[in-house]
Amino acid sequence: MIATMIRPILIHTFVLGCLACSGGASNAPGAAVTTPGTSPAYQIVLSRPFTAGDRLRAVVVARQQIAATHDNDKDDQGQATISGTDKNMDLSLAGVLTIREVDANGRALSAVLDVEHFTEGTPATDIVPPGAQIEAVRKGDKFALKVDDKPRPDLQKFLDLAFPLHRPGSPRGDELFGTKEPKQIGDTWSFSKSKVTESLVEDGYAARDSNVTGESRLQGTRVVGGVECLDVTSKVHADRATLGEVTDVKGAGTATLDSTISLVVPVDTKLPLAMEEATTQAKVQARIKDKQSTDTIKLTITRYRKANYTPMP
Repeated sequence: MIATMIRPILIHTFVLGCLACSGGASNAPGAAVTTPGTSPAYQIVLSRPFTAGDRLRAVVVARQQIAATHDNDKDDQGQATISGTDKNMDLSLAGVLTIREVDANGRALSAVLDVEHFTEGTPATDIVPPGAQIEAVRKGDKFALKVDDKPRPDLQKFLDLAFPLHRPGSPRGDELFGTKEPKQIGDTWSFSKSKVTESLVEDGYAARDSNVTGESRLQGTRVVGGVECLDVTSKVHADRATLGEVTDVKGAGTATLDSTISLVVPVDTKLPLAMEEATTQAKVQARIKDKQSTDTIKLTITRYRKANYTPMP
C-alpha cells in the first residue's frame, strides 16, 4: 500500500518487511548534506526479506482523517456531517513481531505479534489489551487474525493501517520505487507507474497510469545504531483519481492525490529496513442536492503511518 504508504502507505502503504538498524530511526541524525554528483554511488535495494525466526520490536503510529466542509445556497458555511467520518482513526502500536513462516520471496506467511500496547483515539482506548498475542496467518489476499487463539476479523480495519507486515500479494518496495542503477546523493529516478496504481487500489483509490507523476530521490545518508543508512523519498501525484470505499459520500467527483513515502535502509543490502514513513492526502468535491438547496462538500482524506524497527535476540 501507499501508506501506508502508505497503510499505509503504508502504502502502505506500503508495509515493507524488515529487521533493522539497531536503535530505530526516530532519534537518528538527519540525512547528511552532500553536493549532488560528488558522493559515492549506492545500490538502491528497498525490499529486505524475512526469514523464519526473525524477531523485531515495531513501534507504529498511524492516522486516518476525513475532514469535510460545505457551503450551500443559503450561505450557511461550516463543518459537514457525513457518514464515513466514523472511519477516522488515530492508532498507536508497539510490540514484538516473531516471523514463523515465510514464502520463497521472504514475505511473511505466519507471524505473531506480542502486544505491548495497541490503542486508538485520544484519550487512548485499548484495541487489544497489553500482553495480548495477535496471530496473523496468510489466507489468500489477507491475513486471518486471532487474538489469544480467538478469531478477531474486526481487527482488519486497524491492522490494514498499522500492522508491520506486507499485505499479501501487494507490490514490494523495489517493485514500486526501486532502481537497478547505482545512484549518488541527489539523484532521481522514475518509479513504476503501473505498480503504484495497483497499490492505490488497495487503499481505496483508482487512477490511470497516464494521470500519475512523480519520482524517487536519494536524499542523503544517516547513521542509525552505528550503521550507515540511505534516505530514499518517493513523491507521487495523481490527477482524476476516483474513490472506492474510503467514504460513504455519494456523488463524489474525481480527486487529486499526493503521497510522500520515506524509507531508511542500510547501505549494506543484507541488513533490513530501519524506518518507513508515508503520508497520502486526497482532495475531492461532491455535489449533493435536496429540495431546497445544493451543497458542495469538500473532502480532505489523509492517511499517515510511521514505523520504526529494532531487532530482538
